[in-house]
Amino acid sequence: MADNPVFDVLIAGGGLAGQCLARQLKLARPGLSVAVVDWEKRPLPEAAFKVGEATSELGAHYLAEKLQLKDYLDREHLVKNGLRFFFGDAQGPLENRPEYGPRDFPPITSFQLDRGRLENHLRDLNQAAGVTLLEGFGVAEISLGENGSPHTITIGERQGGKTLFLRATWVADCSGRQRLLQKKLSLGAPSPLKHSASWFRVKGEYNVENFVPAEKAAWHEKVPGGKRHRSTNHFVGHGYWVWIIPLSSGNTSIGIVTDERLHPISDINTYDKALAWLKIHEPVLARNLAGFSVMDFLFFQEFSYDTKRFYSADRWACVGEAAAFLDPFYSPGSDFIAMGNTMVTRLISRHFEKALTPAAVEQSNAVMLMLQRAFTEVFRDQYPTFGRTKVMTAKVIWDNASYWVFVCQAFFQDIYFDDDFLERYRRAFEKYYQLNRRVQQLFRDWTAQGRDVSGFDYLGYADFPVAVRSHLELGQKKSPRRFLEWIELNLDRFTAWGMVLFLIAAEDAAPEWGGPITAENLTVEMLDLKNLPAAVAARHAPNRGGRNPVAAEIGSLKRQMIKLFPDHHCLREH
Repeated sequence: MADNPVFDVLIAGGGLAGQCLARQLKLARPGLSVAVVDWEKRPLPEAAFKVGEATSELGAHYLAEKLQLKDYLDREHLVKNGLRFFFGDAQGPLENRPEYGPRDFPPITSFQLDRGRLENHLRDLNQAAGVTLLEGFGVAEISLGENGSPHTITIGERQGGKTLFLRATWVADCSGRQRLLQKKLSLGAPSPLKHSASWFRVKGEYNVENFVPAEKAAWHEKVPGGKRHRSTNHFVGHGYWVWIIPLSSGNTSIGIVTDERLHPISDINTYDKALAWLKIHEPVLARNLAGFSVMDFLFFQEFSYDTKRFYSADRWACVGEAAAFLDPFYSPGSDFIAMGNTMVTRLISRHFEKALTPAAVEQSNAVMLMLQRAFTEVFRDQYPTFGRTKVMTAKVIWDNASYWVFVCQAFFQDIYFDDDFLERYRRAFEKYYQLNRRVQQLFRDWTAQGRDVSGFDYLGYADFPVAVRSHLELGQKKSPRRFLEWIELNLDRFTAWGMVLFLIAAEDAAPEWGGPITAENLTVEMLDLKNLPAAVAARHAPNRGGRNPVAAEIGSLKRQMIKLFPDHHCLREH
């Protein structure tokens, strides 16, 4: 390498975010000179011990379609059978716990990843595409250039002590929790999420199917063919959840995630403590760990953090955990890598086309900050809800369908590369965000005020057409204009859904108020258990100009929600 080489793009960090960004940039603009600096040298351990093994639909679409890795992922990793949840009493047999999850593999694919295997493959692809891989080096300093001058990046060799000075037009920080630029520029922001985790891998297949005797045929037949094992399995209780993720290496990832205020990290920060904690809170899981050898163990206390900025017109960007980290529930990590990298690719492409404007940078920032804020609201103060079977099931169905409609679709439909449509999407998403804030607060208040009603046996994705429809529509290509019209229609549908959830919560939490409430005259502002008199008074308010525009959706959603809440009078047709 020549002294003081100049690259178009220097990527600090060669994990999943950095390698994916390098590939995306070379696919979009093959002529770009791109360098990736990373401490680790190939070959990485195939089953590397990293969080982020499970993908959801957006992250999987990014890897398979945008990065053109579908054949490789199908061949070398596991197709995921969606998200699966076990609620209720953890002290009894697993087959007695209420279960929500797919009976078969969903049509829109996601994956369980062995991260080391994937990152080795990405490095090989990037090297073949002409990316300069500086393996075994760490970034010591980033000096940002002013007035269009190149940035200067000082890197040091991990073994040998060699120091190199590189220059780059753009620099992308993909350094993970090292957060080079965020710390340098004081961009960090505290997160309201106070969650902690410990996790480990065991050697071999730790299969939930084996936790239930074969003679319990009725339980096994609900999800035939042993497909439960291929889900990201969640075991949830008051203030915590436990993940079980199968890996293509044949090993299994297991993690405990808690609200630090309810289950402190000091209870689970060694494997022996974690096992003792499982014996108390998830004894079936603990018993079935007997005989498994533990490969590794890590923990994080209060792992969440936010950022004030993702991108700058001064030609830098922060991606993945170098920008923010929210929560592993619903597996959004690869989603934020996908969305963040796509925004970076958009900005860098515009720069080299001499078409980048400060307004476009600020628009990208606004969209990413909006998404960060929206995902945070989904997790904020929600861990107590995990112990409430029906409330939590209703939340999972709402959260999943919301994600497919209001987050995934914009990415699937390539809205990110059109300034006008991206801005219109941002405005539509803001309407959804305000609705979702109300509904998420409803789940919190419902948890605090409601009765601990009995659970259910088994419910699948197909039991709720609103969720099935939201998922299947991911496979339908739409023009940007049609997509925005479709988003507006879904705003009506989800508004109706929020009203139905409010009726259920009101009847459960305050039956003395629930009877006289109807959805017809409700507004989004009335979806508040702390102000039930306003909702009751709305029944007697003057007609606001004809039939409620979401009345038909309300009727349909009542019929769907009665499967989860069969004893609620508010869901019965009058």
